[in-house]
Amino acid sequence: MSGAVILEVGDVVPVVLQVVDGSTGLYPQAEIRDDQGNLLTTLDLSHEASGLYVPDSPYQMPNKIFIKVTYITYTDDVHTVESEIYMRDVDIFVSIVPGDYKADVSALALDLTFLKDIEGGDWKRDGTQMIFYKAGGAEVARFNLFKFDGTPATEQDVEVAERQRV
Repeated sequence: MSGAVILEVGDVVPVVLQVVDGSTGLYPQAEIRDDQGNLLTTLDLSHEASGLYVPDSPYQMPNKIFIKVTYITYTDDVHTVESEIYMRDVDIFVSIVPGDYKADVSALALDLTFLKDIEGGDWKRDGTQMIFYKAGGAEVARFNLFKFDGTPATEQDVEVAERQRV
């Protein structure tokens, strides 16, 4: 078992079985079940190369919470004799709907602009406040400054313990 893989609904599910010894004369199948255990389909897997078996046609991720792909290796082409050498294996694929996971970055853009203005502009201390300006002079933010005892920090106070945005 390789763990859970996240796919968008509609993506091709990488249904692949690799037998460790490279055997080529097997007849594996992949049973695909949904999150409720319902059988969605069974795919016959064909040998591709060096013991790697793949379906003849791609299987697309359905709109289910997740799917389980159980690989069963048979020694006969009518799929009645299960191999005693190659044990069953399972892969889990979790679905996401396209667009559902994309973040709204508009707030992030505003935050980055604010940081750019603060870092790229000027500042000055005026009485008990510190004022930040964009490059060019427009005010960006103003903060009240406080000493360690909680009283306002004046320009004569060199140590400021806290600032609060006004």
